[in-house]
Amino acid sequence: MFDLDPRTSLAPITALPHAKGDKVDLLLAEAADALRGAGHKVAGVVQHARAGQAACCSDFYLEDLATGTQYEISQRLGREARGCRLNYGVLAAVHAAVESSLRDGAVALILNRFGYSESRGQGLRPLIEHAVSAGLPVLISVNDTYRPEWQAFIGDFAQEIAADRGGVLAWADAVLAAIRTGKGPNG
Repeated sequence: MFDLDPRTSLAPITALPHAKGDKVDLLLAEAADALRGAGHKVAGVVQHARAGQAACCSDFYLEDLATGTQYEISQRLGREARGCRLNYGVLAAVHAAVESSLRDGAVALILNRFGYSESRGQGLRPLIEHAVSAGLPVLISVNDTYRPEWQAFIGDFAQEIAADRGGVLAWADAVLAAIRTGKGPNG
């Protein structure tokens, strides 16, 4: 388990608060790249919109950070549809793949967001609990829309950092430092 000494800069869970439309997935991918570049396995997913589509209504997919597998997570419901476009069957497959990566030597969990499903106790939320119980640090984005649910779920157990390049790279450096000093996973 991670050393929870208040003088360390690595909390079990680190959130990137952001507003709708912010490009947090690029930041999450940078954090994953920093850890993978140091030779470590990362579990989790980042979200991408299909090229050439408007961001708010685009088809989107999740990229598995451990394998590179792309999961088409949005479903086409038709022009008049007003409901959630998330494909819950595919989300279940994503959950299983990320859980497998967590069990297979990952040093951290990076998740694209705490969103609608997670705010209701579903989606990828159980992976957060799994990672923390295994002593793995978690990096996740939290949209302002779901901040009340996030706070109810996490309480004071997480830290927040600025949703910028410096913040996520400092987080990755803290994970690597914890591994080097033997206070982190695989350390």
